[in-house]
Amino acid sequence: MNLETEFEFTRIGGDSIIKFPSVFAEGAKILLFACGSVVQLHSTETGVELKRLMHDAEVSFITVSDNLNKEFEVFTATVDGFVNRWNWKDAVILAQWKFQDEVIQMHFIDSTLTSAYVIFKPSVAKNAMFNLVNFHQDGQIKTTEVFNNFSSCPQSFCFANNIKCFAFILRDSFGVIDLKGKQRRPIYHKHSAALITGHPTEPILATGSLNGEISVWYRIFQHQLSCTICHWHPYVVNHLVIRANTLLSGGQEQVLVKWDLRDLNGRHGKSFCARLHSAVKWITISPNSEMYAVCMDDNSVRLIAPDMTVKFQFQYFVRRNYLESLASGDVGESPYPAGLLYSTFDFTSELSPYTVITNGRIGELQFYCPVTNKNIMNVDVIENEFVPEQEQNMVETLSTDDQLHTYLKKKCLMSERTDGAIPFIDIASFAIMDDWMVTAECCLNTDSEPGTKIKFWKYSLAKQNFQLFASAETLHDLFVDKLKFITCILNSGSCPSNRQLAVGGLIRGRGVCIWMFDNNNDRWSLATTINYRKLSANCFTYSEAHSIMAVGFRGSLTLWEMKTLILIKSIDVTSDSDYIRYTCCCWIYFSIWNPFLML
Repeated sequence: MNLETEFEFTRIGGDSIIKFPSVFAEGAKILLFACGSVVQLHSTETGVELKRLMHDAEVSFITVSDNLNKEFEVFTATVDGFVNRWNWKDAVILAQWKFQDEVIQMHFIDSTLTSAYVIFKPSVAKNAMFNLVNFHQDGQIKTTEVFNNFSSCPQSFCFANNIKCFAFILRDSFGVIDLKGKQRRPIYHKHSAALITGHPTEPILATGSLNGEISVWYRIFQHQLSCTICHWHPYVVNHLVIRANTLLSGGQEQVLVKWDLRDLNGRHGKSFCARLHSAVKWITISPNSEMYAVCMDDNSVRLIAPDMTVKFQFQYFVRRNYLESLASGDVGESPYPAGLLYSTFDFTSELSPYTVITNGRIGELQFYCPVTNKNIMNVDVIENEFVPEQEQNMVETLSTDDQLHTYLKKKCLMSERTDGAIPFIDIASFAIMDDWMVTAECCLNTDSEPGTKIKFWKYSLAKQNFQLFASAETLHDLFVDKLKFITCILNSGSCPSNRQLAVGGLIRGRGVCIWMFDNNNDRWSLATTINYRKLSANCFTYSEAHSIMAVGFRGSLTLWEMKTLILIKSIDVTSDSDYIRYTCCCWIYFSIWNPFLML
């Protein structure tokens, strides 16, 4: 069967908004970033989308004209080799040019916006190309080679000093070209680095390494450079940006660092925006240095003020990256280990009540609207705890560096976590029904004493988010594989009939625990556990009317009457060597591990 002809498909959140740095316009009033083939322009004050620029192919680069005397224009490049000049307010292409290769960077060198240095993407057949291009309004182009004699493909490159300097990194060195010189031959310097950036108006370069070392280089057109080394963490530096007296750096340590070029290693030489909960991928500074745009590895862009406070966040579909999967032991598994749920509860009172809930980011649930393709909210399950007063006082007495290093030790997802030495806590399972939610958090990278904590959440319309309602006692040595809400009137000996809302939890190696909500006392409590012949439960579900529960215990299927929690029927489906892996009650049917046996 061809699924595409039988069903209507809608892909949500599949595009990344962090493939290349965001771009500021009108000072820091407007932010531009690409989502697939669409360039979005947003207000940095309200986050409102101002305009969309639609393309026929994926966008690979964005730049804007910086002429303050007239309305800015947007230039975009796409992977099929087109460069477009836009009137962004009318979303109209003013001019278009076609290249044989994909443009990955472009810098205009005149106020008429007709000449630019262009970097073309390397391919298997050739290295990156660095050319001077003259653009004509009739779509014609004239290309002049600047320097294409790279010994290997550049790992990183940049412009500096009012586009008088072009610098690039090779395997074990970096080269500097004086673009205003008569002979555009690079000066090579022996230095191992992963990336390079340049000061827009000064002859200053900065390089970042895989071990967290940052080097700032002066006298860049001379054979003997002056260098200052900054080093504060052992993690990869992903991006560097310089403007005025500020150097911004960020990477796998999940912290944005602001360095003062006048006092790099002094007492006040750096400040931090910590607890970003994701690795920094790209950094952009607005032309007036009023705002920073930081692209995060979790597919978000955060606007950060010079005082290092987060002002706004553009969050798209979160996906768990490789390091996070490595830390949680889920490499090769689903990017959403706790599963994916669908809700029709209207959280925002907008046009669409449809919501997809996932746990792409570790310890957090994301609520995403597939109709508007926008993030609704995030719930931080792990961190949302009441901090004891004595612990809070201890945190406040720590110095800034102590706080950061403590944070990195606990939260950063590096190699020391993979051996299980540091307990790794994440969401194991969750369930949602209207404005109620239940979560189970557990240590995922240890085989001893996992310790699962069950939390119950209630949606607050006033705060537009879920608030922690109650936290059950930790289930020691137990792991919750699945949670489900049940709505019925339970009437067992320990379950008064006024308790109508319940949660079932599949306990690995045990049975199914039932928590129930007491409407009179407004609280949750563990009511009972369903067991059968001391067998471990593999799966459970309930009928549409919530009158019958089906639980698979190894090779046996059991049916339970919900009002009394009394066993109605048990069926030995297969031997103990096979397991019932899935149950579904419509009329009840089930499947077992043996794919040839279906009842």
